[in-house]
Amino acid sequence: AQFGFLGTDIMAEGPLNSKKGSSYLAMFRYSTLDLFNFLGIQIGTDAVPKYYDGAFKLNFPLANNGNLSVWGIGGNSTIDIILSADEVPDTTTFLFGDNDRDQYFTSHMFTGGLTYTQPLSTEAFIKAGIAASQSQVVAHHDYISRRTVNGKFVLDSLPPILDYTFRETKYSSYVFLNQKLNRQLTLKTGLQLDLFQ
Repeated sequence: AQFGFLGTDIMAEGPLNSKKGSSYLAMFRYSTLDLFNFLGIQIGTDAVPKYYDGAFKLNFPLANNGNLSVWGIGGNSTIDIILSADEVPDTTTFLFGDNDRDQYFTSHMFTGGLTYTQPLSTEAFIKAGIAASQSQVVAHHDYISRRTVNGKFVLDSLPPILDYTFRETKYSSYVFLNQKLNRQLTLKTGLQLDLFQ
């Protein structure tokens, strides 16, 4: 376990089956700033980034020195910069964002798959795998239309002025033969297929 400014995380690794040699590795991290916010600790801004990510790998030795791995990594991040809730004008200089809008931003990514490796000799092995991945970015902005009455804000409206979602999904598969020809030369041949959405 580890506590740091950029994240509070835990990691574990060890055997799944010590007789067969299978093992695991897993980790998870969460936003320390969001934990501070949850505990009521002020960090100087209401726009607190909320994020988490994790990764894992399961390893399964097979017959004839083959190996199968199942693995994945992913994460999510969100930040909301909401200025329309301010009751009085603020002279603060913002480190990020614009002063005339509420901003909502989210992104996520993940990838995972299977990898199979099989030695053919001391100089050659075959490796094959399949994987799927996705990344996405979502943003929404509302323009703050307001006026000041007796030193306080009066909110008139919050019309949307920006809204988008970018998403890419990818499916991959590959197989290749790695052949060591001599000390200085290795030949790698194979095929890789990718499908993008």
